[in-house]
Amino acid sequence: MSHQVVAVRQNLTLLVDHGAAVPGLNPADTAVWGPTLGGVPDVWRSGIGVRADGSLV
Repeated sequence: MSHQVVAVRQNLTLLVDHGAAVPGLNPADTAVWGPTLGGVPDVWRSGIGVRADGSLV
């Protein structure tokens, strides 16, 4: 963390690890995915990752 960081958000549990979905994910489990506005199942999500070469995606 530094003075240049504007915001950081920690979201729920890990969903993808080393390029693969974490075993046992349940699409209906809002404790893992988080609730949505209006309870609709298909919503836009954001994410960040690190490629093998170290670049961020």
